[in-house]
Amino acid sequence: MVAFQERTKRIIFPLLTLVVLIGIWHLVVVLFDLKPYILPTPLAVPENLFKNLSLLIGHTIVTLHETFMGLLLSIGFGVAISLLIVSSDVLDKTITPYIILSQSFPKTAIAPLMVIWFGYDTLPKIIMSFLIGFFPITMNMVMGLKSPGEDLIDLIKSLSAAKAQIFLKIRIPASIPYFFNGIKISIPMCLVGAVVGEFVGANKGIGYLILMANNEFNTVLVFSGLIVLMAVGALLYFVAQAIENLAAPWYRKEIK
Repeated sequence: MVAFQERTKRIIFPLLTLVVLIGIWHLVVVLFDLKPYILPTPLAVPENLFKNLSLLIGHTIVTLHETFMGLLLSIGFGVAISLLIVSSDVLDKTITPYIILSQSFPKTAIAPLMVIWFGYDTLPKIIMSFLIGFFPITMNMVMGLKSPGEDLIDLIKSLSAAKAQIFLKIRIPASIPYFFNGIKISIPMCLVGAVVGEFVGANKGIGYLILMANNEFNTVLVFSGLIVLMAVGALLYFVAQAIENLAAPWYRKEIK
Protein backbone atom coordinates (compact mmCIF):
# COMPACT_ATOMS: atom_id res chain seq x y z
CA MET A 1 0.00 0.00 0.00
CA VAL A 2 2.79 2.38 0.94
CA ALA A 3 4.64 1.56 -2.29
CA PHE A 4 1.47 2.26 -4.30
CA GLN A 5 1.04 5.62 -2.57
CA GLU A 6 4.66 6.53 -3.31
CA ARG A 7 4.25 5.63 -6.99
CA THR A 8 1.02 7.67 -7.11
CA LYS A 9 2.79 10.69 -5.63
CA ARG A 10 5.59 10.40 -8.18
CA ILE A 11 2.98 10.56 -10.95
CA ILE A 12 0.43 13.01 -9.51
CA PHE A 13 2.79 15.74 -8.28
CA PRO A 14 4.65 16.20 -11.60
CA LEU A 15 1.31 16.21 -13.46
CA LEU A 16 -0.14 18.84 -11.12
CA THR A 17 3.01 20.94 -11.55
CA LEU A 18 2.66 20.66 -15.33
CA VAL A 19 -1.00 21.73 -15.20
CA VAL A 20 -0.12 24.75 -13.03
CA LEU A 21 2.70 25.80 -15.37
CA ILE A 22 0.45 25.49 -18.43
CA GLY A 23 -2.21 27.53 -16.63
CA ILE A 24 0.29 30.28 -15.82
CA TRP A 25 1.50 30.22 -19.43
CA HIS A 26 -2.06 30.67 -20.73
CA LEU A 27 -2.77 33.48 -18.25
CA VAL A 28 0.38 35.35 -19.29
CA VAL A 29 -0.62 35.17 -22.97
CA VAL A 30 -4.19 36.34 -22.25
CA LEU A 31 -3.42 39.05 -19.68
CA PHE A 32 -0.64 40.66 -21.71
CA ASP A 33 -2.35 40.03 -25.07
CA LEU A 34 0.83 38.56 -26.51
CA LYS A 35 1.08 37.94 -30.23
CA PRO A 36 1.73 34.33 -31.39
CA TYR A 37 5.21 35.22 -32.64
CA ILE A 38 6.08 36.39 -29.10
CA LEU A 39 4.46 33.56 -27.16
CA PRO A 40 1.83 31.18 -28.55
CA THR A 41 -0.98 29.77 -26.42
CA PRO A 42 -0.47 26.33 -24.88
CA LEU A 43 -3.15 24.85 -27.17
CA ALA A 44 -1.44 26.18 -30.30
CA VAL A 45 1.70 24.12 -29.63
CA PRO A 46 0.18 20.59 -29.78
CA GLU A 47 -1.90 21.67 -32.78
CA ASN A 48 1.26 22.77 -34.58
CA LEU A 49 3.10 19.66 -33.46
CA PHE A 50 0.53 17.33 -35.03
CA LYS A 51 0.25 19.53 -38.11
CA ASN A 52 4.02 19.27 -38.72
CA LEU A 53 4.44 15.75 -37.34
CA SER A 54 6.06 14.24 -40.45
CA LEU A 55 8.46 17.19 -40.72
CA LEU A 56 9.42 16.93 -37.06
CA ILE A 57 9.90 13.15 -37.25
CA GLY A 58 12.24 13.49 -40.24
CA HIS A 59 14.46 16.02 -38.47
CA THR A 60 14.25 14.10 -35.18
CA ILE A 61 15.65 10.95 -36.80
CA VAL A 62 18.72 12.93 -37.89
CA THR A 63 19.29 14.38 -34.40
CA LEU A 64 18.70 10.97 -32.80
CA HIS A 65 21.35 9.43 -35.03
CA GLU A 66 23.86 12.13 -34.13
CA THR A 67 23.06 11.81 -30.42
CA PHE A 68 23.24 8.02 -30.41
CA MET A 69 26.57 7.95 -32.25
CA GLY A 70 27.97 10.61 -29.91
CA LEU A 71 26.78 8.57 -26.93
CA LEU A 72 28.37 5.38 -28.27
CA LEU A 73 31.67 7.21 -28.76
CA SER A 74 31.37 8.66 -25.24
CA ILE A 75 30.78 5.19 -23.79
CA GLY A 76 33.68 3.60 -25.66
CA PHE A 77 36.10 6.41 -24.85
CA GLY A 78 34.90 6.78 -21.26
CA VAL A 79 35.22 3.09 -20.43
CA ALA A 80 38.64 2.74 -22.10
CA ILE A 81 40.11 5.85 -20.46
CA SER A 82 38.70 5.01 -17.03
CA LEU A 83 40.26 1.54 -17.18
CA LEU A 84 43.62 3.10 -18.02
CA ILE A 85 43.33 5.67 -15.23
CA VAL A 86 42.49 3.11 -12.56
CA SER A 87 45.05 0.57 -13.77
CA SER A 88 48.05 2.86 -13.24
CA ASP A 89 48.87 5.77 -10.93
CA VAL A 90 51.18 7.17 -13.60
CA LEU A 91 48.40 7.14 -16.21
CA ASP A 92 46.01 8.61 -13.64
CA LYS A 93 48.32 11.58 -13.00
CA THR A 94 48.98 11.94 -16.75
CA ILE A 95 45.48 11.64 -18.22
CA THR A 96 43.14 13.05 -15.55
CA PRO A 97 44.41 16.68 -15.70
CA TYR A 98 43.80 16.78 -19.46
CA ILE A 99 40.30 15.36 -19.09
CA ILE A 100 39.48 18.02 -16.50
CA LEU A 101 41.14 20.69 -18.65
CA SER A 102 38.94 19.66 -21.59
CA GLN A 103 35.90 20.76 -19.57
CA SER A 104 37.27 24.23 -18.80
CA PHE A 105 36.38 25.79 -22.15
CA PRO A 106 32.92 26.10 -23.75
CA LYS A 107 32.39 23.47 -26.45
CA THR A 108 30.25 25.89 -28.43
CA ALA A 109 33.45 27.86 -29.10
CA ILE A 110 34.84 25.05 -31.25
CA ALA A 111 31.56 24.23 -33.02
CA PRO A 112 32.37 26.61 -35.93
CA LEU A 113 35.74 24.87 -36.32
CA MET A 114 33.95 21.53 -36.62
CA VAL A 115 31.96 22.93 -39.54
CA ILE A 116 35.10 24.33 -41.21
CA TRP A 117 36.99 21.05 -40.81
CA PHE A 118 34.22 18.52 -41.49
CA GLY A 119 31.50 20.40 -43.38
CA TYR A 120 27.75 20.42 -42.90
CA ASP A 121 27.24 16.65 -42.71
CA THR A 122 26.46 14.71 -39.52
CA LEU A 123 30.10 14.14 -38.50
CA PRO A 124 30.64 17.57 -36.81
CA LYS A 125 27.44 17.08 -34.78
CA ILE A 126 28.53 13.61 -33.68
CA ILE A 127 31.91 15.01 -32.59
CA MET A 128 30.21 17.85 -30.68
CA SER A 129 27.88 15.33 -29.04
CA PHE A 130 30.88 13.22 -28.00
CA LEU A 131 32.94 16.17 -26.71
CA ILE A 132 30.11 17.27 -24.42
CA GLY A 133 28.98 13.78 -23.39
CA PHE A 134 32.11 11.77 -22.58
CA PHE A 135 33.07 13.47 -19.30
CA PRO A 136 30.25 12.16 -17.03
CA ILE A 137 30.75 8.59 -18.22
CA THR A 138 34.51 8.76 -17.74
CA MET A 139 34.40 10.25 -14.24
CA ASN A 140 31.57 8.00 -13.06
CA MET A 141 33.40 4.93 -14.34
CA VAL A 142 36.56 6.01 -12.54
CA MET A 143 34.61 6.42 -9.28
CA GLY A 144 32.90 3.07 -9.83
CA LEU A 145 36.13 1.21 -10.52
CA LYS A 146 37.67 2.74 -7.38
CA SER A 147 34.56 2.20 -5.22
CA PRO A 148 35.62 -1.18 -3.73
CA GLY A 149 38.30 0.67 -1.74
CA GLU A 150 41.98 -0.01 -1.28
CA ASP A 151 41.47 -2.20 1.82
CA LEU A 152 39.39 -4.71 -0.14
CA ILE A 153 41.79 -4.60 -3.09
CA ASP A 154 44.76 -5.21 -0.76
CA LEU A 155 42.91 -8.16 0.78
CA ILE A 156 42.25 -9.68 -2.64
CA LYS A 157 45.89 -9.12 -3.64
CA SER A 158 47.00 -10.94 -0.48
CA LEU A 159 45.11 -13.98 -1.78
CA SER A 160 47.34 -13.91 -4.89
CA ALA A 161 44.67 -12.52 -7.21
CA ALA A 162 46.00 -11.20 -10.51
CA LYS A 163 45.31 -7.64 -11.65
CA ALA A 164 42.99 -8.90 -14.39
CA GLN A 165 41.03 -10.96 -11.86
CA ILE A 166 40.62 -7.95 -9.59
CA PHE A 167 39.19 -5.94 -12.47
CA LEU A 168 36.89 -8.68 -13.76
CA LYS A 169 35.64 -9.94 -10.39
CA ILE A 170 35.69 -6.81 -8.20
CA ARG A 171 36.14 -3.47 -9.93
CA ILE A 172 34.00 -3.87 -13.06
CA PRO A 173 30.92 -5.36 -11.29
CA ALA A 174 31.15 -2.58 -8.68
CA SER A 175 31.29 0.06 -11.43
CA ILE A 176 28.08 -0.99 -13.24
CA PRO A 177 25.70 1.34 -11.31
CA TYR A 178 28.18 4.22 -11.71
CA PHE A 179 28.44 3.44 -15.43
CA PHE A 180 24.69 3.73 -15.92
CA ASN A 181 24.53 6.89 -13.81
CA GLY A 182 27.14 8.36 -16.12
CA ILE A 183 25.11 7.35 -19.18
CA LYS A 184 21.93 8.92 -17.77
CA ILE A 185 23.79 12.18 -17.16
CA SER A 186 25.49 12.00 -20.56
CA ILE A 187 22.31 11.41 -22.61
CA PRO A 188 20.92 14.97 -22.39
CA MET A 189 24.43 16.37 -22.79
CA CYS A 190 24.98 14.39 -26.00
CA LEU A 191 21.60 15.62 -27.23
CA VAL A 192 22.59 19.21 -26.45
CA GLY A 193 25.90 18.70 -28.26
CA ALA A 194 24.13 17.48 -31.40
CA VAL A 195 21.69 20.41 -31.33
CA VAL A 196 24.49 22.94 -30.77
CA GLY A 197 26.26 21.52 -33.81
CA GLU A 198 23.05 21.87 -35.82
CA PHE A 199 22.67 25.49 -34.70
CA VAL A 200 26.14 26.37 -35.98
CA GLY A 201 25.99 24.62 -39.34
CA ALA A 202 23.49 22.10 -40.67
CA ASN A 203 20.81 21.54 -43.27
CA LYS A 204 18.79 19.02 -41.27
CA GLY A 205 18.01 18.06 -37.67
CA ILE A 206 15.79 19.45 -34.91
CA GLY A 207 18.34 22.15 -34.05
CA TYR A 208 18.36 23.29 -37.67
CA LEU A 209 14.54 23.29 -37.77
CA ILE A 210 14.32 25.35 -34.57
CA LEU A 211 16.84 27.85 -35.90
CA MET A 212 14.99 28.23 -39.21
CA ALA A 213 11.65 28.60 -37.40
CA ASN A 214 13.16 31.24 -35.12
CA ASN A 215 14.48 33.20 -38.10
CA GLU A 216 10.95 33.19 -39.56
CA PHE A 217 9.38 34.23 -36.20
CA ASN A 218 7.51 30.91 -36.21
CA THR A 219 7.60 30.67 -32.42
CA VAL A 220 5.00 27.93 -32.20
CA LEU A 221 7.19 25.65 -34.34
CA VAL A 222 10.14 26.48 -32.09
CA PHE A 223 8.10 25.29 -29.10
CA SER A 224 7.10 22.14 -31.01
CA GLY A 225 10.77 21.40 -31.67
CA LEU A 226 11.65 21.97 -28.01
CA ILE A 227 8.92 19.57 -26.90
CA VAL A 228 10.25 16.93 -29.29
CA LEU A 229 13.76 17.41 -27.88
CA MET A 230 12.48 17.00 -24.31
CA ALA A 231 10.54 13.88 -25.32
CA VAL A 232 13.60 12.37 -27.02
CA GLY A 233 15.80 13.09 -23.99
CA ALA A 234 13.25 11.58 -21.60
CA LEU A 235 12.79 8.50 -23.80
CA LEU A 236 16.53 7.83 -24.00
CA TYR A 237 16.83 8.32 -20.23
CA PHE A 238 14.10 5.79 -19.47
CA VAL A 239 15.61 3.30 -21.93
CA ALA A 240 18.93 3.60 -20.08
CA GLN A 241 17.08 3.20 -16.76
CA ALA A 242 15.35 0.03 -18.02
CA ILE A 243 18.66 -1.46 -19.18
CA GLU A 244 20.22 -0.61 -15.81
CA ASN A 245 17.39 -2.39 -13.99
CA LEU A 246 18.15 -5.52 -16.02
CA ALA A 247 21.94 -5.27 -15.74
CA ALA A 248 22.13 -4.28 -12.05
CA PRO A 249 18.88 -5.27 -10.30
CA TRP A 250 20.62 -5.37 -6.91
CA TYR A 251 21.40 -1.66 -7.14
CA ARG A 252 17.71 -0.78 -7.52
CA LYS A 253 16.91 -2.87 -4.44
CA GLU A 254 19.65 -1.10 -2.44
CA ILE A 255 18.18 2.30 -3.35
CA LYS A 256 14.73 1.19 -2.24
